[in-house]
Amino acid sequence: MKNKNLILIGAGGHTRVSTDIAILNNFKIKGIIDIFFKKKNKREYINSIPVIGGIDVIESKSQNHSFFISIGDNKLRKKYFNYLVKRNFNLVNLFHPNSIISKNVKFGKNIFIGPGAIVNSNTIIKNNVIINSNSIIEHEVTVSDHVNCSPGSIVCGRSTLNESVFIGAGSVVIENIEIGKNTFVASGSVVNKNFKKNLLIGGTPSKIIKKL
Repeated sequence: MKNKNLILIGAGGHTRVSTDIAILNNFKIKGIIDIFFKKKNKREYINSIPVIGGIDVIESKSQNHSFFISIGDNKLRKKYFNYLVKRNFNLVNLFHPNSIISKNVKFGKNIFIGPGAIVNSNTIIKNNVIINSNSIIEHEVTVSDHVNCSPGSIVCGRSTLNESVFIGAGSVVIENIEIGKNTFVASGSVVNKNFKKNLLIGGTPSKIIKKL
């Protein structure tokens, strides 16, 4: 059984939502680690939960706690995911009770699924993925490590999002599409063809804006 004593890593906007979902999942949040921590005279709180320090305090918490990386930025989230996995820390998933998730979905570690999100049958959600509020991941989609699907985004059936793809708010990826590693889809876009890695794409239909 997973340890219900939870520490969140990250102190930005995504942490504020993650604290709410963690509490709804009956976790006891013991503190927040701020990766940009600077010592202050007065202790900081986020949603009444104390910021307990920077990443340097994490080793002292490893034995009696589970962890969740609540960082929206893909590169930073990947960095700290690799840091914790290398040290065999226990990473949990946070699913909002009002999300709709098929029983036939395969999940990795450190997955966030927000309120109103839908994940349909035979989808694979790998590690360290954010499926944000009111997003839809349709049937037989593969979502690779460190992907972030922003609020209201839709990924239609049998599509593939490769590692560290970012799908902007309100964007639609139509069926049978593959988006390459590290590609960023601008908000409100419609992706109706395949794109390679390391690109900024956007528009309706989407086109390459620049190489990253």
